[in-house]
Amino acid sequence: MKKYFNYLGIIAAAAMTLVSCAKEADNFTAEEPIKDGGEFTIVANPATKTTIDGYQTKWAAGDAINLFHAVAGSTDYVDNGKFTIAESDLAAGTFKGALAGELTSGTYDWYAVYPYTSFLKSVDNADEARFYIGCRSDQVQTQTGNNSTAHLSGSNYPLFGKASGVAFDKTPAITLSPIASFIEVVVTNKNEEPLTVSNVTFTAPEGSEIVGNYIIKFDTTPLTITKYSTYVSDEAVLNVSSATALAKDEVARFYLAVKPFATTNGDDIKVSVNGYERTIHTTKDFTFQAGKIKTVNFDYDDVIEPAKTYTLYTGSIVEGDYLIVADDVAMKAAVSSNRFAYNTVSIVSNSITTNDASIVWHIAPSGEYWTIYNEDAAKYAGGNGTKNQGALLDAATGNGAKWTITNGVDPTIVNYGNTLSSVNATLRRNGTYGFACYGSSTGTAPVLYKLDNNADPNPLVTALKSAISDVPAAGVDAEVESDVYTLTDADDSDITVTVDGTIVTDATAADGDVLYSVAANTGSARSGWIKIAVAGGNTVQIDVNQLSGETGKSYTITWNSTNNSKGVSSYTATWTVTADGLTCNMTNWNNNNNGWNYVKCGSKSAASVATIITNTAIPEAIKTVKITIDAVTAANINSIKLYVSDSNTFGSTEEASFEVGTGEKSVTISSPAANKYYKLEFDCKKSGSNGPLTLSQLVFTTE
Repeated sequence: MKKYFNYLGIIAAAAMTLVSCAKEADNFTAEEPIKDGGEFTIVANPATKTTIDGYQTKWAAGDAINLFHAVAGSTDYVDNGKFTIAESDLAAGTFKGALAGELTSGTYDWYAVYPYTSFLKSVDNADEARFYIGCRSDQVQTQTGNNSTAHLSGSNYPLFGKASGVAFDKTPAITLSPIASFIEVVVTNKNEEPLTVSNVTFTAPEGSEIVGNYIIKFDTTPLTITKYSTYVSDEAVLNVSSATALAKDEVARFYLAVKPFATTNGDDIKVSVNGYERTIHTTKDFTFQAGKIKTVNFDYDDVIEPAKTYTLYTGSIVEGDYLIVADDVAMKAAVSSNRFAYNTVSIVSNSITTNDASIVWHIAPSGEYWTIYNEDAAKYAGGNGTKNQGALLDAATGNGAKWTITNGVDPTIVNYGNTLSSVNATLRRNGTYGFACYGSSTGTAPVLYKLDNNADPNPLVTALKSAISDVPAAGVDAEVESDVYTLTDADDSDITVTVDGTIVTDATAADGDVLYSVAANTGSARSGWIKIAVAGGNTVQIDVNQLSGETGKSYTITWNSTNNSKGVSSYTATWTVTADGLTCNMTNWNNNNNGWNYVKCGSKSAASVATIITNTAIPEAIKTVKITIDAVTAANINSIKLYVSDSNTFGSTEEASFEVGTGEKSVTISSPAANKYYKLEFDCKKSGSNGPLTLSQLVFTTE
């Protein structure tokens, strides 16, 4: 691999050895930047044109080239194969190899191509030899830090040179020049908030095919470059790592390599920075030439959203905002060559801080499955029924948008639609190619980083958020979020909380029972007492006294065609019920195709366990759980148990057992706490008939 330093090594050929001469040459030539199209938003002022110089190449030991020669002016090309440079020859730029035959008197044309490929057998290249320019279309280019060009070297940035009419007894010198054209995006931060550039995208007019895999013929001027297969794209993507934040009006430069191409007057070129896209409506023809840099000035004046922190999440999957990360990249809401693209992320102490909306996925339940949605793109991640591919979908209704997710240290995310099609269905990242539905052993399994919007290191503050939002004031609409309240503790320390849970002034809690008075700053009639019992660690118990007629919180679950997610007619189905703002997952319950206002469990075919599990944590501290059993054959029911957990993964220790019988049955939770999951388990024997137990109501209450 080559790196950019202060000079370009010059290559010369002799009978058995390539040697350098003293001449040095620049790799790149700056040229006129793309200009403003008048009304258009990307401004490129010629007066601020940056002159690019000094971007030159230094060879590294082991670099290799293809070397060809022919009698001057002829097309009888001779393939000399591979010539390589050793550590001891770097200063002289000498490549060594073996000529295919002896040189006779006369003059010769010499051709050198980097990177070396054994498939290249002639200057007028056949289809077997292929070269990447920039990167493969389902990969990205990567720049480290602002203003760096060090990444513009290596096998994805090919070089070519020719020396003509060299006498057989003279040492020829071949200057290799870039085959790629280069785009410099000059970003100016126009916001008061600092801007850290993490991603730059340049999109050429449709059909330009500016990055990817190409066949190159070296016997034409300019070189003939044609795409190979489908691995080309109109979009060049640059990920930026370790970038320095830009203060207001500060500038940084970012570089992409592309295949030489041309645009015509009126074509649209799109450039985006961190997902903020602007369009150039060109008013003249432009040519992106090999070895030259075209400059685009980009004023970043979009509102910069505050960066958010996502933490490595190994708990059971719950609804929320996530990053899907493999190694040091996060899956992006963009598809290239039928794979999900990605952006580089910086992981510090198992946390990622970013404001890049293109990599944020909202994972939410959809019946017994999950959907993965990006709000910025308004698209769902999905499968398209083809192995090793992925797709962005407009709707979540199809099977391709449904996923099963088993989270943990080694999560598995499997596409339901691909599973039905019996093709690779596991979401993984395969090297630099991107994320897609691969086989379960291909590439790297992603992990999830979760944004916890309710995260708060102070358990007392968390308790106050919940308590305040649950106590309506007399004569005040409880849903008015503009009310602000001051809570005064025994030490006369004020804690200010809004109805929506925003903490203005933090507080420090001590163990034990402490009383806090509550008064409305708005003058509304709200007063009374809230008793907060703060236990050790992060466990908080809340007891809300009756204020302004408040009688506690409850959730009542009933079953009907409105509440049920689907109609089922068996005792082995999985579905959901949603009522009173709470969703529960139902397993092994029958609703007679929504024909009953109740559900039944238990099968005559085999023993079974029917469960009801809350889909999300209940924010209140539930004290009592009640069920209403309309009918039961007690001999066919082993037990009815309640489990309580911090996540939707439950242990084997039950919280309580219900009496098996008809009527309302209730259990009391010994240590009620907020933000818990609940599971009811009905253990049924094989019975003489289906449905030995009929359930018509389930209630969770804080009383």
